[in-house]
Amino acid sequence: MFLTNELLATSKRAFVALVRLLVARMRPGACLLVVDSAGSFSEVAVGAGGGGGSGGGGGGAEAPRKYMVYTLLDAVGAFEVLEQTDSRWYRFPDGLAYPLKLNNMRYFMRLYRRR
Repeated sequence: MFLTNELLATSKRAFVALVRLLVARMRPGACLLVVDSAGSFSEVAVGAGGGGGSGGGGGGAEAPRKYMVYTLLDAVGAFEVLEQTDSRWYRFPDGLAYPLKLNNMRYFMRLYRRR
């Protein structure tokens, strides 16, 4: 399908537009499967930092908070989480021959159903 991490890294606005489109076009009961890297590539910074936070004085800028991509998708009220895995390793079988170098990877999985 597509890589949520790359879309979010490229354009938060486009990511939100895609989620809105999915919500608008999916019929109730339809499922959406999202499987992507669970590494630091899946984290998105939210917030501008720089003052305005709770706590007095100090004047120090707060760093943006980082969330995993699935945290944002889980918060979409139109989706119900049916199955989830936050972090699982996929390891290639010994002796696998492929013309390009392949790497083992840690991934997350979410199966959503449109309410």
